[in-house]
Formats: sequence, structure tokens, C-alpha cells
Amino acid sequence: MLFVEPVFLFVFLPLVLLAERLTRNTGQMTRSTLLVASGAIFYGAWSWKYLCLLFLAILCNFGISKLINSDVVKGNILQAKVLLAVAVIGNLSLLALFKYLDFFLSSVGVESSLNLILPLAISFYTFQQVAYVVDVYRQEVKPPAIMTYFSFVLFFPQLIAGPIVNYKDVKRDLSRFQQSRSKNRYDLALPYLIIGLGKKLLIADPLGGFLAQQQLVMSIGESTPLLSILTILAYGLQLYFDFSAYGDLALALGFALGIRLPINFDAPYKSRNIAEFWRRWHITLGRFLRDYLYIPLGGSRGTLNRTLLNLMIVMLLGGLWHGAAWGYVLWGALHGGALVLHQSLIQFRSYLGQTNGTIASKPDWVVQINNGFSILLTASFVLLAWVPFYTESISDALMLWSSAFSYSGEMIENAITLYERYGIEVGMLLVNITIGLALVFFTPTSHELVNYCVRRWQKLEGGTLHNVLVHPLMMFVYTPVIMIVGKSLLVGPVAAFLYFQF
Repeated sequence: MLFVEPVFLFVFLPLVLLAERLTRNTGQMTRSTLLVASGAIFYGAWSWKYLCLLFLAILCNFGISKLINSDVVKGNILQAKVLLAVAVIGNLSLLALFKYLDFFLSSVGVESSLNLILPLAISFYTFQQVAYVVDVYRQEVKPPAIMTYFSFVLFFPQLIAGPIVNYKDVKRDLSRFQQSRSKNRYDLALPYLIIGLGKKLLIADPLGGFLAQQQLVMSIGESTPLLSILTILAYGLQLYFDFSAYGDLALALGFALGIRLPINFDAPYKSRNIAEFWRRWHITLGRFLRDYLYIPLGGSRGTLNRTLLNLMIVMLLGGLWHGAAWGYVLWGALHGGALVLHQSLIQFRSYLGQTNGTIASKPDWVVQINNGFSILLTASFVLLAWVPFYTESISDALMLWSSAFSYSGEMIENAITLYERYGIEVGMLLVNITIGLALVFFTPTSHELVNYCVRRWQKLEGGTLHNVLVHPLMMFVYTPVIMIVGKSLLVGPVAAFLYFQF
């Protein structure tokens, strides 16, 4: 079930919101059951068989977290460490079995016929539960009631593709929800919902249509320089708007139910360096890798060489987390190398500052030009680095790169050649790419737009226009409008979110 499918928007979601209203003040068990049941139905719509696997994982992690907490409280630290190791290894082994076994066997030349189907969201709920048991061991959280833990993992807005939520992120809101004291922020939910649907259906999916054509061309081992350049731009924008849309929709659904989820996406292509990019892109994954891998490895507490090694290890594993293919490993290596270079430059500039004294401040116009160049350089690197992420194959990535950098000739001539050879129309694609780039670099973020809408709405409260808009009779206006818009936007098949495959 997708957030943008009619059955979700016009059946599942209204029923869940209605049930939330009807179950208020009915007791904590009923309220928890609502979250668990809605999450189970949402996940089970894809596979009831793998829903049982998810339930088993939840039960095992909950049970072992209780034992870990008991041992830590009693001072049995060694035993708690053993149990923690068992929990982490067990979670990662489950992930490795389904996601990496065939890949590793084929990499060492072993023929495998397992062909296991990757359970939906296993990468996300595995990391989420690893973070939970580690936090319990660190005494940052206490194990909640079992239904609370089930509702935490099965909360459907974040279940499939994140954000990777720590229990401490939502502990307070879950408690308020169970006690029927949650604040349902429909004023935040509605604009996030509209913006997210627009990003997905009007920008990401049309770019995906072109990329489907490109993959057919690449499957026969062909490409043209113009096609390669358009592919790099189109995929970078499709992934940006698709993932951003999911983050907006997750926030919207969380606000509608009174549970605030962490922001997972904050205009990453406007970053001035690669470290800032990773503070803005997939924020909760970056937080997980920092808190549960980078810092335990030693972080930046050791020598510079050790710090750089830790960065590379984290990014290689982060790349592998996304998928069982060498293209993802190469993508992680590229970002790891960029972070290593960035950290080395910081250390070098720090050394120069200590050696030569304070560097004079620069004029504002120089700073602005420098920032613009830095954003352009970072975005260019990120877009080029997406190529092995897109192809999943190193050889295909090299083909796209070499083809793109061999561009020559007139745009119109190349576009005509592209149409004559493969039937790909460049005109509308260029319009979509131009609009996408303009939205990325020259418009406010979703969060800024939503805050603006909320402030404007609050200024209208108590006025005539506000009273008219919220009048119950306006439902006779809103309902047909929603149905017409929904029919026009969802007239064709809806593409799954890209991060579902990870």
C-alpha cells in the first residue's frame, strides 16, 4: 500500500483517522491496538507472510531488551553486553540472510538458488530495533509496555521507508496518544500532505517515466552523450523529490495522528560541502551511522588517520546498507573519499590558521560567490556519484560517466538523434529537469512553506474568511474538489517510492 494510492488516501487513511477520533478516552490498550492494527494492515497489504517475520523480530527485540535492562540495573554489565551482542548480531544476521546472502555467494563464485524475496522495510526496522536495544543498554530509554513497543515499530507513517526513528524521539508523543492527550496538528498535516503528493506525482514520477525508457536503452548496451547527461540529471532529481516527498508525507501522517516524527530531509542539494550534505540528506540514517557506528569505532577522538579510516568504514557500510550490489559499495566509497578529503582540508586549513595567524574576514560579495561555487561543486559531485547508485553495476556506471563526458555537437542535433534512435522526446524532459532544478535551488524548503502556511492560517483565525472555510457545509465543496483532483492525479498506475527497494 502506497501513500499516493487511492485506496490509501480515500479508504485506509480516512478510516484510521476516524478510528482515532472514536477511540479517544477508551483506554491505553485500545489506543495502542489502533496503532498496531493499522500498521499491521498497512504492512500486511504487501505480504502477510513477512508480517509474521516482522512480528517475530519485534517480540525477540522486546524480550531481550527487558533482559538487558534488568542486567544493567542489577550491575551485571558483562551479561548485559553479551545479550546486547546477541541482539545486534541477531538483527544484522536476519538482514544479511535476506538482503546479502545471494550477493556474497555470487561474489565468491558460488551458485545460489535461494533467491529470497527481500522483506519490505527490513533495512529500516532492523536499524530501528538495533538502535533501541543499544539505547536500552546505555540506559537512555527504559523498555515500555509490549503494546507500546509494537506501536512504536509498527507506526505506519515511518514503517516502510523511514525516517529511522529512535524510541526516545516518539516516547512522549506515544504516551500522549495512548492517554488521548495528543495534539493532532491537521494544520501542519494538510500542507505537508499536499506538498508531498505534488513532489511525488508531478515531478518525481514523470522523471521516472523517462528513466524507464533509458533503462531499456542501457539494457542493450547503448547510450548517447546527451542521453547520459539527461539520465544523471533526471535520476538525481527523481531521487531527491521522491525521497523528499516520502519524508513530507510521513510528517503529514504523523502530525495528523499527533505523533511528531523527526525531519529526514532538509534541502541537501543546497549544501556547501559533503559533510553538510550528510547533515541534510537522510538525516536519521546519518544520525544512526554516527551514534551507533562512527562514535563506537572511535569517531574523531583518535589520530587524524584513524578518523579518516572511521569515515571510510562508515560510508562503505552505509553504501552496502542501501543494497546488495557493487554499485552501492562504489557509491559509499565515493562519499567516503569525499568526506575524507573534506576532513583533511579542514585539518590543513586549521594548521594554516595556527601557523599564519588569523585570516582576514572577506567581503560579503566574496562570501556569496564562494558559497555559490561551493554549492555548485557539492551538487555536481553528488549528482555524478548517484550514477553507480542508479545502475547498481560498476561497469554500467563507467559507461554512463564516459558517455556523458564525451558530449559534443549541437543540442538540437543530439536531441533529434535521440528521438530517431530510441523515440525519446527531449523537449518535455528538459522542461521537467529545469523546473526541478529551479525548485531545488531557488525555492523555500517544505518546512519553510508549511510554517508560512500555518502562520497565515493563524492570522485568519476568528475572521470571516476563516469561519467560512471551516464551516461544516464547506464539506460539500471540499469533497468533490478532492475527488476530482485525486482522479486527475491518480489516473494511471502509481510508482512505488524509490527507497522501498532499500
